[in-house]
Amino acid sequence: QIFIYTDSWVMAFPMGSDITKTLWDEQMRFIEDTLKAAVIRNIDWIFIIGHFPCYSSGEHGDHADVKKILDPLLRKYKVDAYIAGHDHHLELSRPKGSPTSHFLIGSACCPKKHNYFDNKHRIFRTGRGGFASHKLTHDQLHSTYHNIEGKPIFTTTQKRLNRRKIRERLIKEGLDRFNQSKGPGINIDEFGEDDAKSVNEMDIKMVDDQGGNMDSI
Repeated sequence: QIFIYTDSWVMAFPMGSDITKTLWDEQMRFIEDTLKAAVIRNIDWIFIIGHFPCYSSGEHGDHADVKKILDPLLRKYKVDAYIAGHDHHLELSRPKGSPTSHFLIGSACCPKKHNYFDNKHRIFRTGRGGFASHKLTHDQLHSTYHNIEGKPIFTTTQKRLNRRKIRERLIKEGLDRFNQSKGPGINIDEFGEDDAKSVNEMDIKMVDDQGGNMDSI
C-alpha cells in the first residue's frame, strides 16, 4: 500500500499568501505523478492524507478549494480513501458516484459541534471525542471509529478497488509517448494480457532512467 501525504495548506493557499504558483504546481505534479506510478505498479491500496477535508458537516464545512482540486484526482485514479481533519468531530462520507471513502478524524482533542452543515454524503458522524483505527488485509479495509475511551462506536468495511482499466490506459499513453520520442518500433496492439508484467517493468525502467521523474510514465 501507499500513503501520500499532502500539504493542503499549499493546495488551498489564500490570496496574498507567500505560497507561489511554482510551489503549488510542484505539489500537484507530485500528487498526480505518484498516483500514476502507484496505479502502474499495481499498488493494492492507495491512501491520501491531508489537513483539510473535501466533505464535512462541521464548523468549517466542505473545503471548497480542496474539494475542487483534489476530489477529481481521487475519482480519476480510484483512490481508496482520503483521510483529513481540521473540523473537530468524526465523520465518514462516501459521495455518490465516487469510489473514495472520506474519513474525517478531528476530535481527538477539543470536540466541537458536528452538524453545522448538512453533508448529504455522510454515512456517519458524531460530535463526541474520539479517534479511528484501520486494519488492512489484501482485499478489505476494516475501519472503526472509537470514542475517547477507545470503545467502538461505528465500524465499516470496504473492498479493494479495481484499477485495471486505469492502468491499461496509463500504459498505452506511456507507450504512445515512448513511440513519439523514440520513433516507431513498439506497437501497443502487440501487447496482450500476458504481457502486462513486461510492459510494467518497461514503464518502471523509464521512470528510473529519468531519475524518478514520473512525467516519463
